[in-house]
Amino acid sequence: MVQFRSLDVQVNCQALVRSTVQAHGHLNVMLCNAGMVSENILDLQLSKFDCLMALNVQDVVACVKHAARSVVKGRVGGSIVCAGSVGRDCGGGRTNYCMLKHAVVGLVRSASVLSGAHGIRANCISPCAVATQLTSGMAHVTEAVLFLASHVSQFMTGHDLVVDGGYLLRH
Repeated sequence: MVQFRSLDVQVNCQALVRSTVQAHGHLNVMLCNAGMVSENILDLQLSKFDCLMALNVQDVVACVKHAARSVVKGRVGGSIVCAGSVGRDCGGGRTNYCMLKHAVVGLVRSASVLSGAHGIRANCISPCAVATQLTSGMAHVTEAVLFLASHVSQFMTGHDLVVDGGYLLRH
Protein backbone atom coordinates (compact mmCIF):
# COMPACT_ATOMS: atom_id res chain seq x y z
CA MET A 1 0.00 0.00 0.00
CA VAL A 2 1.31 3.42 -0.96
CA GLN A 3 0.77 6.18 1.54
CA PHE A 4 1.88 9.77 1.06
CA ARG A 5 2.44 12.14 3.94
CA SER A 6 3.53 15.73 3.76
CA LEU A 7 6.23 16.74 6.21
CA ASP A 8 7.71 20.04 7.19
CA VAL A 9 10.53 21.08 9.49
CA GLN A 10 8.30 20.74 12.57
CA VAL A 11 7.23 17.12 11.99
CA ASN A 12 8.93 14.29 13.84
CA CYS A 13 10.09 11.67 11.32
CA GLN A 14 10.36 9.05 14.04
CA ALA A 15 6.65 9.43 14.80
CA LEU A 16 5.82 9.14 11.10
CA VAL A 17 7.76 5.89 10.81
CA ARG A 18 6.22 4.56 14.02
CA SER A 19 2.66 5.31 12.89
CA THR A 20 3.34 3.68 9.50
CA VAL A 21 4.61 0.51 11.20
CA GLN A 22 1.59 0.49 13.52
CA ALA A 23 -0.80 0.86 10.59
CA HIS A 24 0.87 -1.55 8.15
CA GLY A 25 3.01 -3.89 10.25
CA HIS A 26 6.32 -2.75 8.79
CA LEU A 27 8.02 -0.14 6.68
CA ASN A 28 9.96 -1.22 3.64
CA VAL A 29 9.89 1.84 1.37
CA MET A 30 10.46 5.49 2.22
CA LEU A 31 10.57 8.46 -0.14
CA CYS A 32 12.30 11.46 1.40
CA ASN A 33 11.54 14.60 -0.56
CA ALA A 34 12.33 18.07 0.71
CA GLY A 35 13.50 21.21 -0.93
CA MET A 36 13.29 24.95 -0.91
CA VAL A 37 15.05 27.25 -3.35
CA SER A 38 17.28 29.97 -1.98
CA GLU A 39 19.17 33.06 -3.05
CA ASN A 40 22.33 33.21 -5.09
CA ILE A 41 25.70 33.62 -3.34
CA LEU A 42 25.67 37.39 -3.71
CA ASP A 43 22.29 37.77 -2.00
CA LEU A 44 22.63 34.88 0.46
CA GLN A 45 21.35 35.75 3.92
CA LEU A 46 23.23 33.61 6.41
CA SER A 47 20.41 34.02 8.91
CA LYS A 48 18.19 31.97 6.57
CA PHE A 49 20.81 29.28 6.04
CA ASP A 50 19.91 27.25 9.15
CA CYS A 51 16.28 27.05 8.04
CA LEU A 52 17.32 25.90 4.57
CA MET A 53 19.72 23.35 6.05
CA ALA A 54 16.98 22.05 8.35
CA LEU A 55 14.53 21.57 5.51
CA ASN A 56 16.81 20.46 2.68
CA VAL A 57 19.19 18.22 4.65
CA GLN A 58 18.34 17.63 8.32
CA ASP A 59 14.76 16.52 7.64
CA VAL A 60 15.98 14.13 4.95
CA VAL A 61 18.68 12.77 7.30
CA ALA A 62 16.10 12.23 10.05
CA CYS A 63 13.75 10.38 7.71
CA VAL A 64 16.55 8.18 6.35
CA LYS A 65 17.77 7.41 9.87
CA HIS A 66 14.38 6.44 11.27
CA ALA A 67 13.30 4.56 8.16
CA ALA A 68 16.54 2.55 8.12
CA ARG A 69 16.24 1.74 11.82
CA SER A 70 12.68 0.54 11.31
CA VAL A 71 13.59 -1.63 8.33
CA VAL A 72 16.52 -3.17 10.25
CA LYS A 73 14.30 -3.84 13.25
CA GLY A 74 11.56 -5.36 11.10
CA ARG A 75 14.07 -7.46 9.15
CA VAL A 76 12.11 -6.94 5.96
CA GLY A 77 14.70 -5.30 3.71
CA GLY A 78 13.69 -2.19 1.90
CA SER A 79 14.34 0.81 -0.23
CA ILE A 80 14.94 4.41 0.73
CA VAL A 81 14.66 6.94 -2.08
CA CYS A 82 15.70 10.55 -1.55
CA ALA A 83 14.94 13.45 -3.85
CA GLY A 84 17.92 15.21 -5.28
CA SER A 85 17.86 17.58 -8.22
CA VAL A 86 19.74 18.22 -11.43
CA GLY A 87 19.95 21.73 -10.01
CA ARG A 88 22.93 20.57 -7.99
CA ASP A 89 24.88 20.07 -11.23
CA CYS A 90 23.87 23.22 -13.06
CA GLY A 91 23.40 25.45 -10.04
CA GLY A 92 21.15 27.98 -11.68
CA GLY A 93 22.50 30.62 -9.30
CA ARG A 94 20.78 29.04 -6.29
CA THR A 95 23.80 28.54 -4.07
CA ASN A 96 22.17 26.89 -1.05
CA TYR A 97 19.89 24.63 -3.09
CA CYS A 98 22.79 23.39 -5.21
CA MET A 99 25.01 22.77 -2.18
CA LEU A 100 22.30 21.11 -0.09
CA LYS A 101 21.19 18.76 -2.90
CA HIS A 102 24.84 17.66 -3.12
CA ALA A 103 24.54 16.79 0.57
CA VAL A 104 21.50 14.61 -0.15
CA VAL A 105 23.43 12.62 -2.76
CA GLY A 106 26.31 12.20 -0.28
CA LEU A 107 23.87 11.01 2.37
CA VAL A 108 22.39 8.45 -0.01
CA ARG A 109 25.78 7.10 -1.01
CA SER A 110 26.90 6.80 2.60
CA ALA A 111 23.60 5.28 3.74
CA SER A 112 23.70 2.74 0.91
CA VAL A 113 27.01 1.39 2.17
CA LEU A 114 26.10 1.43 5.85
CA SER A 115 22.62 -0.05 5.48
CA GLY A 116 23.31 -2.47 2.65
CA ALA A 117 24.29 -5.24 5.06
CA HIS A 118 20.73 -5.08 6.39
CA GLY A 119 19.08 -5.44 2.99
CA ILE A 120 18.34 -1.75 2.62
CA ARG A 121 18.96 0.01 -0.67
CA ALA A 122 19.36 3.78 -0.69
CA ASN A 123 19.09 5.68 -3.95
CA CYS A 124 18.46 9.20 -5.15
CA ILE A 125 16.13 10.50 -7.83
CA SER A 126 17.18 13.78 -9.44
CA PRO A 127 14.48 15.34 -11.59
CA CYS A 128 14.53 18.61 -13.44
CA ALA A 129 11.63 21.05 -13.25
CA VAL A 130 12.01 21.69 -16.97
CA ALA A 131 11.76 17.99 -17.74
CA THR A 132 8.59 17.61 -15.71
CA GLN A 133 7.00 20.50 -17.57
CA LEU A 134 8.03 19.20 -21.01
CA THR A 135 6.85 15.66 -20.37
CA SER A 136 3.57 14.39 -19.01
CA GLY A 137 3.75 16.13 -15.66
CA MET A 138 5.36 14.16 -12.87
CA ALA A 139 4.57 10.78 -14.48
CA HIS A 140 8.15 10.01 -15.48
CA VAL A 141 9.55 11.03 -12.11
CA THR A 142 6.89 8.95 -10.34
CA GLU A 143 7.71 5.91 -12.48
CA ALA A 144 11.41 6.31 -11.69
CA VAL A 145 10.69 6.48 -7.95
CA LEU A 146 8.50 3.37 -8.18
CA PHE A 147 11.30 1.61 -10.08
CA LEU A 148 13.85 2.45 -7.37
CA ALA A 149 11.40 1.34 -4.66
CA SER A 150 10.60 -1.95 -6.37
CA HIS A 151 12.34 -5.32 -6.45
CA VAL A 152 13.22 -4.67 -10.12
CA SER A 153 16.04 -2.41 -8.93
CA GLN A 154 17.21 -4.77 -6.20
CA PHE A 155 20.80 -4.65 -7.45
CA MET A 156 20.97 -0.83 -7.43
CA THR A 157 22.10 1.12 -4.41
CA GLY A 158 23.95 4.38 -3.90
CA HIS A 159 22.77 5.52 -7.33
CA ASP A 160 21.56 8.97 -8.37
CA LEU A 161 19.00 8.44 -11.12
CA VAL A 162 18.68 11.58 -13.20
CA VAL A 163 15.23 12.05 -14.77
CA ASP A 164 15.51 15.25 -16.75
CA GLY A 165 14.47 14.51 -20.34
CA GLY A 166 18.05 15.23 -21.46
CA TYR A 167 18.19 18.69 -19.89
CA LEU A 168 21.74 18.30 -18.54
CA LEU A 169 22.99 17.08 -21.90
CA ARG A 170 21.70 20.20 -23.61
CA HIS A 171 22.91 22.71 -21.01
